[in-house]
Amino acid sequence: MFQTFDNNNMSNDIESAKEKFRDVLDAYNGLIGALGDVGIHTETASSKQGLAFLVDETKKKNQSTWMADVDATKSQIVEINTAEGKSGVTWYIAEKVSKAYLDFLDDERQKAKTQGDEELANKLDLFMKMTGNSLEFKRKARKFGKPISFGGISASFIPEWCVFIE
Repeated sequence: MFQTFDNNNMSNDIESAKEKFRDVLDAYNGLIGALGDVGIHTETASSKQGLAFLVDETKKKNQSTWMADVDATKSQIVEINTAEGKSGVTWYIAEKVSKAYLDFLDDERQKAKTQGDEELANKLDLFMKMTGNSLEFKRKARKFGKPISFGGISASFIPEWCVFIE
């Protein structure tokens, strides 16, 4: 009649699931650490999800070099911070996340067109236009020398392992 839960089993299941995503979680945490080291703290869900999306797409696009690509991004964060400060770093990340998202949306749009789903293709086209407009707005806002936001990934496209980020 009553269902009992075994907390040890649930903890083991969660740890097992986390282990499945250990590589991307470590890469994500490395990016969070690199940003934190230069004084940029990602406190919003949108920025965290944007970084997670970037890591996930980097891995999907470059299976053999993705970890080195993430390390290169971390190095760029340090270099850009030295040269341009926080506004330069946040622009770099915003542009990198947005471009990865635009590439992803374009790939999905092409798949939808190939499958004859014009309605989905049109929705994805709208997402692309909105992301492009947002990036252009951020480009203009950057001129004021203040850090800018990054993220803005649709919840439908957030990597499944985001449930494990803090």
